[in-house]
Amino acid sequence: MDGVEPTDGVPLTGIEREVLYTAVDEGYFGVPRRISTVELAEAVGVSTTALTEHLRRGMTKVLREKMQEERPSSRTER
Repeated sequence: MDGVEPTDGVPLTGIEREVLYTAVDEGYFGVPRRISTVELAEAVGVSTTALTEHLRRGMTKVLREKMQEERPSSRTER
């Protein structure tokens, strides 16, 4: 599960993908949140620290890719 595989063009590691899909499926991003960070970490089988690292890294990759697709070309050159 450690290999990097593209998900819709975004190169996520297996654990990043698992964390993100589980977070969405279990309502982590819902308002109100349906699962806590501790519960999500337990569901995935990692420590809370590891979960938050994988969640942040995965989210950054997904958002960066999506924003790059939508950003006007004049703003992509920085």
